[in-house]
Amino acid sequence: MVDGNNPLKLFEIVAVDRVAIPLAFVTILVYPHGMATPIATPPAADAFIRNVLRQLKIRGWNRSRLAEKCKWPPPRITEILSGKRDFRLGTMEKIADAFELSLASLLIPPIENSGENPPNS
Repeated sequence: MVDGNNPLKLFEIVAVDRVAIPLAFVTILVYPHGMATPIATPPAADAFIRNVLRQLKIRGWNRSRLAEKCKWPPPRITEILSGKRDFRLGTMEKIADAFELSLASLLIPPIENSGENPPNS
């Protein structure tokens, strides 16, 4: 039996910000009362966190600055980046907007630098 607090995963979507995103990155949870909540899957959430931390470093921002841009209290950013909050698309879109980036760009896993020199071209 399903109650109103436990969502059912019914299907997956492929478009966010009108950009195709691999099915492994986004799912929609549909609650019995009809509310649908798009959330990031664990691999996408991990990529999102790493990309947000990378953007903070590139821009020289701290978490408080990001919270200010999102109009949230600073502890919310800490909860999001520590994985204590779920990764709803609305939350991630607000962070992407703060960086003036597309959400899709923050869901793509970053390329890790292996420490090797790039091949000569």
